[in-house]
Amino acid sequence: MADYSDFLRLVEAARPGVEEISPAELRARVAAGAVLLDLREEGELRRNPPLARAVHIPRGQIEYTLGDAVAGKDTPIVLYCAHGMRSVLAAVTLQELGYGHVSVLHNGLHALRLEAGLPWSGQFPPPDDDDDAES
Repeated sequence: MADYSDFLRLVEAARPGVEEISPAELRARVAAGAVLLDLREEGELRRNPPLARAVHIPRGQIEYTLGDAVAGKDTPIVLYCAHGMRSVLAAVTLQELGYGHVSVLHNGLHALRLEAGLPWSGQFPPPDDDDDAES
């Protein structure tokens, strides 16, 4: 029977093959046109809304719905979840499906909130950028 420690081992085994990026790099990639995917479940979104420009695809649906959100397998993609663990596993899956430019927000929204000092309201970039203030 698998338990949480098995899940953590799986995530740690997958990490070396995944590009994990900082909140600052996330901002740069989104500004450059990367598709930002929120992998959290519906209940998580009610507590903390998705970042502006993010497309919501729950982790359990990404393999068969990604084509609706991403133009092609060469499109840059940044994945995030609450703490970055589901994103690491999803990144491996996307790489196996042939997506070549996949990265993950290291430590997820938790890192974004703590390291970048961004509000948890879901606004990204910060609200002083009028074009991007919608959440």
